[in-house]
Amino acid sequence: MKFRSEGVRARVPAMDFTSMVDMVFLLIIFFLATSSLAELNRQQMNLPQERGESRAELVKPGFVVNVMGDGRMITNGREVSLSEVLVQIDGEIAKLGGQAASLDLLVRAERNTPLHVVNVLAEELSSRGVRAWKLGTEIPRAGSMRGRG
Repeated sequence: MKFRSEGVRARVPAMDFTSMVDMVFLLIIFFLATSSLAELNRQQMNLPQERGESRAELVKPGFVVNVMGDGRMITNGREVSLSEVLVQIDGEIAKLGGQAASLDLLVRAERNTPLHVVNVLAEELSSRGVRAWKLGTEIPRAGSMRGRG
């Protein structure tokens, strides 16, 4: 029977944390980059002032269409025509396996946008099976909602 002497201990292999630290930094960089890209979809605009849902700020929408006051449409940071928007929406529906009802869509129409522009978009969405979408609004500042009940 072999006994260990009191002075000799089993060696514990040293842990090398270099690769783990590298991965943590890569994840941090990834999340910083993707969070800044998500904000690209949000153009500076003068939105209608309504209370809306408070939880909407916590959830990032899947696809955003910005409709400017002069009728121009912007998606993913670039100006596109209505037909290009519809092609992009068809692509998003295809990614969902044809389940148009599952599309998470936010339409951000500027306050002074002619209503017929938004109505045409809504009719095209409806013809593609998209029955529910969100309309972006601003939370009204104190005193700016006078005359509303």
